[in-house]
Order: sequence, then C-alpha cells, then structure tokens
Amino acid sequence: MSRPKADNLLTVLALLRSRGQLTARQIADELGVNTRTVYRYIDSLSASGAPIASEPGVSGGYLLLETAYDPPLFLTDRERRAIAHAARFAERSGYPYSDAIDSALEKLRSRMDERQIDDLERHVSRFHVLPADRFAGEGGGEPSRTSLTSASGGPGTIGPDGSTLGTTLRLLEECVADGRSVWIRHRKPADCHRDNITERQVDPWGIVYWRENWYLVAWCHLRQGERSFRADRIVSCRAGERTFTPPEGPSASERFLSAMVPHDPDSPPVVIRVEGSEAGLDALCRHWFLSYYLTERTENEAVFHLTCPEELEFLPVVILSFGRSIRVTEPPDLVERIGEYARRLVEHYSDVPPEKTVPAAKPEGGSG
Repeated sequence: MSRPKADNLLTVLALLRSRGQLTARQIADELGVNTRTVYRYIDSLSASGAPIASEPGVSGGYLLLETAYDPPLFLTDRERRAIAHAARFAERSGYPYSDAIDSALEKLRSRMDERQIDDLERHVSRFHVLPADRFAGEGGGEPSRTSLTSASGGPGTIGPDGSTLGTTLRLLEECVADGRSVWIRHRKPADCHRDNITERQVDPWGIVYWRENWYLVAWCHLRQGERSFRADRIVSCRAGERTFTPPEGPSASERFLSAMVPHDPDSPPVVIRVEGSEAGLDALCRHWFLSYYLTERTENEAVFHLTCPEELEFLPVVILSFGRSIRVTEPPDLVERIGEYARRLVEHYSDVPPEKTVPAAKPEGGSG
C-alpha cells in the first residue's frame, strides 16, 4: 500500500537532513517511487518554503541548505483559517498568552505564499467577535466571550432538516469569503412553528459572534435591505450561483452594532447621571446596552450619553433591576418614569391574596 504524500514529503526532508546530498534516484529508491514523482515532491517542498538546493552534474543532487532549522508547515487552507479564527477568540477573551499567539501567526504567515495569504485574509477579515459590553476585553474594545457555543444550541445542535449549527456556519463562512449569495430558510424569532419559516436569497457580508450567539449580516433580497439573522434560526441553507462585491464603508460588525445599539446622529444626546455604590455602578456600567453609552465614571457617579432617545422607554426596567444600589439623578423625566413604573409594580402586587404569598425564609440558626 502506498504511503500518503505528506508522509513521503516529510521522509524526503528527513533523508536530506540526515544524509546530506542525494540524487533523485537515491530518494526514489528509498521511497519506492519513480524519479518523476521525486521531482514533484521537491517542487512541492520548495513551494512550501523548504530551502532545498540542487547541484547539477554527475556528482550533483539535492541538498538541504544550512539555514533549514525548522521544517515547513504542511497545513491545509482550512487548518490555517481555523488557527486564525481560534486566535481571534483567544485574543478577544483576554487570553494571557496572546503575544505568543501573535508570534505564532507571524511565523505561519512567513511560510505562506501570496495565494495562501489572500485566502486567509478573505476568511478572517469578515469574521468578527464582539464583546458583550465595551469593557469585556482589553484593547480596541472588540473582544471577549468565554464560550464558543450558541446559548440556544452549540455547533452540534440538530436542526429541523437534520443539519447542525456547525454545518450551517461552515457553509455561510465559505459564502462570505467567496462573495457568493446564499439561500436560507429562516424562522422568525417569536415563533418556533415550521409554518413561520420564510425562504430568501441573501448576500452574506460577514459573520458576527456576540453575546453567545452567531449572526449573519447580509443584504436581504426579499426585504431589499440590510438584515442580521441569528444562525440558530436558519433552518437550512444552500449556496447560490450569484456572486457579489461586499459594500464599502462600515464593516459587518459595525453595521450589526448600529442595529443592535441604536445611534441617531441628528438627535442631541440625552445625559443620564446615576449615583450609587461602587459595586452597583460597576454592574450598571457593564450592562450590555448601557456600556456602549458610558462617557464618564467616578467613584460615586456614572454618566451616560444616550444617542437614541427612544430607548428611554425601556430604561426604567433596567434601572429598577439594580435595586437600591444605584439612583438616577438626571434627567428629571427619566426619574419620573422610573418612579411611575415602580408605583405600578407596587399596585400590581398589592392585591395578592395572603395565602398566595411566599413566606420569608427564616434566618439560619434562628429559634423558630
């Protein structure tokens, strides 16, 4: 049985390293192949970066130059992409050896040819890992999740058509990198029934990982507009024939965040001041939504500039969830909204029959 090509390539390097100069015939005899196959092996090794020199003439042959300290890397395109993607996750999560990862990636790039570098750039540049809040990671503000699986199902989750989330993501990632349209069957978020599934053709601009979920940022031909689709709600997908050129301007991650965290440049910012305990303010400043609007923080106060006034509607719910550890002092209308919301909650629970209330737990060690 013939050995795999990769094994033979490594054997050629080992022979040249241990025996010095060898002819093509000598190498062929060792491997049990013909000399034309050896020539192809030498060409492959040279293309991968192995410093092999050839000496012409009767006494000539192939030899490994003295500069050959490290063997070449026999990695497939997919393996290189996987390493670069994994490095991005590690970097964004505050991995303590990120400098070593950067060094390893530089070594990897130094062994790659122009085609391989271009392939890696296409696949990595449109793959984004975003923080749950602005302060989840260090540097650049773009990082950090500790889990690599979706909150509603990891890459092994089985979909209605038998596909897995991992299978879906691999096809989407390939189409993003190749600039190829894709047909998806997408389930609306508020309904899990199969009759609530729509099929549409989209131009995939990028893949975003945010708050333990995967999203596809794309141009939707059905709605004629930009849309973001949660990957675990894509029931099935298939590559289309149509190709496209990604738009200039904001990246897929910037487009995604502008939809998830609204910003209205034409509206003056609403200044929100909050005072409270240090622990309470720390928790508030890490809130996934408010963290994007934090502009100032002192020991006893935090200031937010909300650039989309419509979002004030749901802030009372957020603020009250922090209890008495914080208190909004400005603007007055938000303070009034929070008070009104709290009053409605009190009214809602004030008429609960005594027999339906849960008795308070007795402190440990009490006398009963």
